[in-house]
This record gives sequence, structure tokens and C-alpha cells, in this order.
Amino acid sequence: MEANQLPELKPCPMCGFSNTEVIKGKIDYQAHCPACLMHGPDRATEIYAIESWNAIPRRSELVELLRLVDEVVSWDDTIIDTYNFPEDGLAMAHDFKKLREYANKLRQEAGE
Repeated sequence: MEANQLPELKPCPMCGFSNTEVIKGKIDYQAHCPACLMHGPDRATEIYAIESWNAIPRRSELVELLRLVDEVVSWDDTIIDTYNFPEDGLAMAHDFKKLREYANKLRQEAGE
């Protein structure tokens, strides 16, 4: 990368919009998606704002991660040993159910 040349800004991690931009806030810089209004973290320089934005996992990466988790775990509720977690076991089972529902929602949106 040449001096004064900024790294490429990736599309929005949430909606995939490709014309994202870096904006100057009152104090710091942050990447911004004009389509869904998602903002990246505040950073002292444009370069750090872009690098932080680009490091956010993209929706397609999360869908793939959830697919792999689904494949490995097979969403078998019997693997959750609630006896070892008497107070948190039920909450953990509900968390798996919510994660499964979220994974299915993302898969539907991705056309899987």
C-alpha cells in the first residue's frame, strides 16, 4: 500500500451494501453503511476505522460458521448435560434453541 492510500473498505457486514464509506464523527472516524445505517467502531484514523470495519465477520461467514456448527453438533439436544449445570442447564438449552432458530432464519435469508 502506497503512502496516503487507504485500504479497500469491504461491503457492509450486515446487509452486504457495497458503497460503504468512512465518515468523520465529532471526534473519531468510523465506517458507515448508508443502506442499513450500521456503523463500525470509532477509531482515531481512517485506516484504523477501515481495518476495524473489515475485521467484522460478514453475514455469509456467520451462515457458514453456523452450518459447520450444525454439522458437527447435529443439534442433538441430548448432548446438553443439564445435570452438570443444575441452575444454568435449562437456560443453556434455551440458548441452543434460540441459536438454532437464528441459524435457520439466516439460512432462509441466504436462500439455503
